[in-house]
Amino acid sequence: MDRTIALENEADDYNIACKIRAYVTALESKGELTEKELDWISWAKEKADWYDPTVNRVDRYFGVREHKKDSENKRPRKSYLYNWHN
Repeated sequence: MDRTIALENEADDYNIACKIRAYVTALESKGELTEKELDWISWAKEKADWYDPTVNRVDRYFGVREHKKDSENKRPRKSYLYNWHN
């Protein structure tokens, strides 16, 4: 049962990576891109590699994605850091 759930979770991550790559490809095909758009595309490709369990890229902010976990337990979360002064 655990292996089957892990497989489903990994397949979900792979599906997200494929959707991101398809979206990026559509954007790239529109022709002339600005420097800002090219930077965004590069960033999006790195995120796709982070989601993809066959690539398993380490993200500099999120670290290693735990592909076997369910989506709620591996969802990126905002972190709020507070600088408290006396």
